[in-house]
Amino acid sequence: IEFPRAWFRVKQLDISLWEGSSIIQHPKAHLLVAKLYFEFRFRDCYSELSTELLMMQLCENIQHIEFPTEQQPPWVASLRHILNDKVEHLNLNLLSEELGVHPVHISRALPKYFASSLGDYVRQQKIKQAMTYLFEKTYSLTEIANICGFADQSHFTRTFKVYLHQTPSAFRKGVLK
Repeated sequence: IEFPRAWFRVKQLDISLWEGSSIIQHPKAHLLVAKLYFEFRFRDCYSELSTELLMMQLCENIQHIEFPTEQQPPWVASLRHILNDKVEHLNLNLLSEELGVHPVHISRALPKYFASSLGDYVRQQKIKQAMTYLFEKTYSLTEIANICGFADQSHFTRTFKVYLHQTPSAFRKGVLK
């Protein structure tokens, strides 16, 4: 997604906040970018306004994001990799064993390096994974729920609605029209 520099000047936004890719790794910013992507794909009479509002919201959030100034321990990258790939059957003891880090240390570090709780981060990963399947007509919502590790389709729908403020079927209709 690209916006001209003039747009930032007109809106009086600091473009330097956008430099680097670490912003998109932040869970809240990543979710807003996913919503922006949906608006680009949906393209109805409200998309232009929605896009502008989402960009303003993203810019405001970026100004308040606190990125850790100290270097991350090496196990944080491994944890991120595990959480992005293995979203099913995770618990703190399993993560502790796999990383060789005490569970208490992991629980303290998670909010610092992931800007969310373990449960919230995992749910966001599941939703991001589900969004890719929603672009394919071949998968039913029940199949997507199962593939992404939700207990059932209703759990998938409730969780999706919390993060994207619409049901998976409404999202799918918007992107596949």
